[in-house]
Amino acid sequence: MPAIFWVTTRCNLNCKYCYEGKNKYEKSMSKDVVDRAIEYTLDYFKDRETDKKELIVPIHGGEPFLEFGTIKYVVKKFREQCDKKSTKLLFCTTTNGTLLNDEMIDFIVKEMIDVTVSIDGTKKTHDKMRPFKSGEGSHDIVLKNVYKLIKYKPNIRIRMTFDSDTVCSLFEDIKYLIDRKFKVIVPAPNLFDTNWDDKHVAILEDQIRKIKEYANGRKDLLISIIDGNLYFPKGYCRGGDTSFHIYPDGKIYPCILSAGNDEFCIGDIYNGINELRRDYLLGFSKIRNPDCYGCKLYNYCDGPRCKIVNKIITGDYFSPPPMNCSLENLQYKINLLNK
Repeated sequence: MPAIFWVTTRCNLNCKYCYEGKNKYEKSMSKDVVDRAIEYTLDYFKDRETDKKELIVPIHGGEPFLEFGTIKYVVKKFREQCDKKSTKLLFCTTTNGTLLNDEMIDFIVKEMIDVTVSIDGTKKTHDKMRPFKSGEGSHDIVLKNVYKLIKYKPNIRIRMTFDSDTVCSLFEDIKYLIDRKFKVIVPAPNLFDTNWDDKHVAILEDQIRKIKEYANGRKDLLISIIDGNLYFPKGYCRGGDTSFHIYPDGKIYPCILSAGNDEFCIGDIYNGINELRRDYLLGFSKIRNPDCYGCKLYNYCDGPRCKIVNKIITGDYFSPPPMNCSLENLQYKINLLNK
């Protein structure tokens, strides 16, 4: 069961596509909130009576390593509590990689089972999309830091975002990462981008085909956008039930995009999850999208499942982002249809 701790919402980058917008809520977890969040999480986990006594704690932000002291405190306190129990703790994190120093890298290697670093590809693409707040590019320092980490974590996960402006270089950006020995690459479209159209989708298809051809036969690579094995029935959303996100102020949300949006708050670490509110939101996942009737990918797609994401992006629980639909159909067409 994952319990995601948002140790901070602050960030030192000014990414062009940041879904949190320009008026970010800048707050970090206090030790008092951490203590109560750990207590609440362990009580919730205990009450689940799951056969798999494994608790996953992803540490998220903002840029979480702006609060490295809090990260260390979270891990230390969790381990102290779980030494008394038969719970297996697994920590992971997502970072922009700009702040990683030797102490942080040692900590990640020792304490984290997994780490995701955001890199958007070549220096040109990355610096365009992921500059510091000063406007200076972040590419060089990220690569320098990640090369230190990859020696210990060879399967480090690279998260890259592309939009209608950078889709034309998607192949070059992924090739660049492959050629630099990254083996796990997860490209994802910016679903908030309103400039996607048929022309960009055609470009995306061409780029995915080039990626597939270049990576053909490479069993050591996992590139999500060309991996047909990632297609499986997804079922209903269970965010807030089998996982939850704890914000720096102690409020609880069902998923990453909903975090910080009071419309989707389902409780807090002091009073617990409001099950009526949570189940009301989860109930939308069980109602079919009218525009998706008859689609062969209905049970495999995020559009029917992730109703909260639909609401945030399109304003309607039952209208998925058009780009989500386009990408799902492209991946099916390229990776599975002629398999």
